[in-house]
Amino acid sequence: MEQDIDKDYKNNEKQNMMEQSNHNSQFSTLNSQLEEFDEIRPYEPSEMKQAFEELINDRQFSLMLKGFVPWLPKSIRNGLLRLAFTGVKTPLDFQLRFMKPIVNYIIRRHTDGCTFDDSALVNSQSDKRYTFLSNHRDIVLDSAFLDVMLHKNGYPTTVEIGIGDNLLIYPWIKRLVRMNKAFTVRRGLTAHEMMRSSQLMSRYIHYAVTQKHENIWIAQREGRAKDSDDRTQDSVLKMLAMGASADGSPTSPADSLRELNIVPLTISYEYDPCDYLKAREFQLKRDNPAYKKSKQDDLDNMRTGILGYKGRVHYHCGQPVNAWLDELGDLPRNEFYPALSRRIDSELHRGYRLFPCNYIALDALEGTTAHADHYTQADRQHFEDYLQQQTAKVDIADKDESFLRERMLTMYANPLRNFLKTTLLPFLLLPLLLFSCTTDSYETGTGDSSLVEGDFAELVVDSRKMVASFVTDDGISYATATPVTTSWIEKADTTYRSAVYFEKRDGGKAEIRSLTYMPTLQPREPDYFKRQPQDPVGVESVWLAKSGKYINLGLLLKNGRVDDAEGVHALAVVCDEVRLNADQTRTAYYRLLHDQGDTPEYYSNRRYVSILVPDDRPDSVRLSIQTYEQGTIERRLSLNR
Repeated sequence: MEQDIDKDYKNNEKQNMMEQSNHNSQFSTLNSQLEEFDEIRPYEPSEMKQAFEELINDRQFSLMLKGFVPWLPKSIRNGLLRLAFTGVKTPLDFQLRFMKPIVNYIIRRHTDGCTFDDSALVNSQSDKRYTFLSNHRDIVLDSAFLDVMLHKNGYPTTVEIGIGDNLLIYPWIKRLVRMNKAFTVRRGLTAHEMMRSSQLMSRYIHYAVTQKHENIWIAQREGRAKDSDDRTQDSVLKMLAMGASADGSPTSPADSLRELNIVPLTISYEYDPCDYLKAREFQLKRDNPAYKKSKQDDLDNMRTGILGYKGRVHYHCGQPVNAWLDELGDLPRNEFYPALSRRIDSELHRGYRLFPCNYIALDALEGTTAHADHYTQADRQHFEDYLQQQTAKVDIADKDESFLRERMLTMYANPLRNFLKTTLLPFLLLPLLLFSCTTDSYETGTGDSSLVEGDFAELVVDSRKMVASFVTDDGISYATATPVTTSWIEKADTTYRSAVYFEKRDGGKAEIRSLTYMPTLQPREPDYFKRQPQDPVGVESVWLAKSGKYINLGLLLKNGRVDDAEGVHALAVVCDEVRLNADQTRTAYYRLLHDQGDTPEYYSNRRYVSILVPDDRPDSVRLSIQTYEQGTIERRLSLNR
């Protein structure tokens, strides 16, 4: 009996030693991983006390605190802070002890309430951790408000946040944010350094979610979208997918992203207290393309964002990416990330909480009252007064008030524009009044402008939103003799598709006489559209641009007036399949979608539309179109040139 007990004891000891060995091995592995992230990670619990002492003894931090309580001696102030720090052992403790009361005060004092909709997560496991990928409204408060909302709604922890090192302009700021569960996103690196930094940050995010069991907050793009046109950068998703699996084996992008439990998060502000600062920056960059913000500008933005009036604030959790990620898993990498970005953007845009000012801004920009049922005359007057007050705060020479007003209106209109595109018609909308391309006098040489030529072209727009050059469908490049712009050019440093009328000048230059917006469709997968209307159209012509980049359509769309306004059509293109032929060539099968909507069919208008041929171009295209006279017709185009 004693021998059996002794044997059991020895077996238990052996098992305990093995378990302890495994624990030590696991602890060693975690420690090793933690050391890898030392340059970017938040503080660990064992580091909090020393970090706190260094913070309160920092001269610049002390000066900042003195500004709030100048009557309180430093020794007493620091003593009170040390007393308040008693019992704080982790970054989460620090948030709940210090940051939560401050953020709740900001919500009470500088907003009309902050609300949180997490109904899309209701079926998720209670112990699951998430990577919240959101649009970016405020440098400091985006994650701070989320922390308070998560804690208020019973989540077991808050979020670790990614913050650009360009904002960590003083040592005390870096210490404070690291105590507040922030990890560092490095900016301004060379291509090689950026790759290394992205890999390290991705590994840390995967480690934080899967090993530390933390939530993550990260913005959908580098910096804020100053015009509130929120778009996910593919590079952010590529960075998130770089993190290796736990055993170091290679994984697909979809598998790597799946373990992060990404949730698209939409942040809506009724009023953006930094709107006038953003508009100011737009004008400064317009007037001087080399303009760059200073450190003081960043501090001003942080201060204004925190202390400025925000009206109502709303956070909306979209459907977790894992619910539909497998639908994209078979796409090649060059298609996977753009498709994922679009789906995330769709979730984000659907989640906007819209306010009267959004509808007022869009109507003001478009000169209509199309959305007047969403606001009152009092709402409109209040918003006009607000815009005037904000414009008055801009303190620059040669202040262009009409430009500043337009920029601020655009900031408030873009969320509504994106919401409407996502929730109403995921097609290209064509207000027929805008697109008239009659060129008979140019072609015959009998008109007053007989020296003017016309062609479809790609416009190259510079940092001032001016057309600097263009390339025609014939493949001829021209520099503009006099740079021009027009109302529908809304983005700088990009390209636009247009019908261009111009006169040639010496030296490869051209004088632009007029620009007409050229609607351009991008082929989508069939499941991209919930609705696939195929109302008939008239087809005059279908041809391939000499560059091979665009398929051009000359359509006859039946139209009429609705409530004294021209009707609106919706168009899109679906790629049903890409088929491999017996001769090893590939044929893409496209289908034109057309929604007549409520537009009466009184008369026909000729309209031109382009289809953008994808970079991974097939050898040929078969385009099917539903017509009035002939039913479904098919046009075949060879893309081999």
